[in-house]
Amino acid sequence: MGKPARPIRWVIVSTFDVRVGMVKICEKHDTEYVLKYGRWRCPECLKEGYRRYNKKHREERKLWHQSSKGKLSQPKYRKSQKGQEASIRDRYKILARKAVTRAVKNGILIPSVTCSECDCLTKTEAHHHRGYEKSRQLDVVWLCRYCHFSIHKHRTGMQDSKM
Repeated sequence: MGKPARPIRWVIVSTFDVRVGMVKICEKHDTEYVLKYGRWRCPECLKEGYRRYNKKHREERKLWHQSSKGKLSQPKYRKSQKGQEASIRDRYKILARKAVTRAVKNGILIPSVTCSECDCLTKTEAHHHRGYEKSRQLDVVWLCRYCHFSIHKHRTGMQDSKM
């Protein structure tokens, strides 16, 4: 069957800690991590799982891409009406994302440690709050994943007057 399940140790982190929330301790790697965004394994265990999955399914993917269906799927979508509309619509979005990635890599932009919406200390994402035009590609606001998702979902918050 497999190894017997190990007992899980749960710890409540104090409110003075940056990582407020439930913390799980990985018995395999002896590290602790915050339960966030539905993550139920430590980052190292996740990486190991991805590697195992990719190794197991590498041949299947290779065969599918070599099959007639796999060869036709990508060009067929690009030639379709829906694919062409998406290509035109998302062209500036893709260019803006690449510009931000290059700027961060080259040190032109420095990602904030805190979310500009809720002031939580976490990893932040760049939000193009004024659009994707070439002149505004690097005009971004740094938001946590939750705030970024809620802004895109509800189209609320982050008014131009606020920045």
